[in-house]
Amino acid sequence: MLVDTGAGDLGAHAAQVFPGLDHSTSVTGLLPKNMRAAGLEPFEIDTAIITHAHPDHVGGTLDEPGGLVFPNANYFISANEWDFWNSDEATTKAPPFMVDATRRNLEPL
Repeated sequence: MLVDTGAGDLGAHAAQVFPGLDHSTSVTGLLPKNMRAAGLEPFEIDTAIITHAHPDHVGGTLDEPGGLVFPNANYFISANEWDFWNSDEATTKAPPFMVDATRRNLEPL
């Protein structure tokens, strides 16, 4: 079981998601590599619980080509959280990059 999928590779949006960090020294997107180093393959995850859908919690859902990083997982997220990020309301209450990143990572689920 996995709780949240991490930030993934935030790329150009890193400074917007984490404005207080020194991005010359901070790195995201290492969860799969660190899991493998600990002896656990991402395909072994069968349950992924999403606590909330900010990009630093769901940004690690997809790999570079757009496939699921945890392909064998059943994903769980509250209906309220899912509904919010897929609503018009999200576009008025969250920055556009957050809405886009969140929707991109939730859509395949």
